[in-house]
Amino acid sequence: MNKTTKELPLRYVERELQLISIDPLVMFDQKGIILDVNDATVRVTGRTREELIGTPFADHFTDPERAYKGAMLTFETGEVRDYELVMKARDGTETV
Repeated sequence: MNKTTKELPLRYVERELQLISIDPLVMFDQKGIILDVNDATVRVTGRTREELIGTPFADHFTDPERAYKGAMLTFETGEVRDYELVMKARDGTETV
C-alpha cells in the first residue's frame, strides 16, 4: 500500500469528524474562501452550505478583519490557537 492509499482512509475519517462536530467548522483555502462547512455552521449562520461555499469566510464574523488575520496567522505558523471569534447569522444572531 503506497502513501496515497494509506492517506485516503484518514482523510475520510477527518472529513466525517468535521461534519458531525457540534461546533461550527469552516474549511477554507489560503485566500480565505470557504471550501466546505459542517452542519453546525449551517445551523448557526442560517445559510445553506451552497450559500456559504465560495464566499470569504471572514464575511461571516462580526469582526471580519480579525477573523482574516487569525486565519492567516494559522497558515503562517501551522498552529491553531485559542482564537475566539463571533460568528454572525443571517438574522443578526451572534454565536461565539
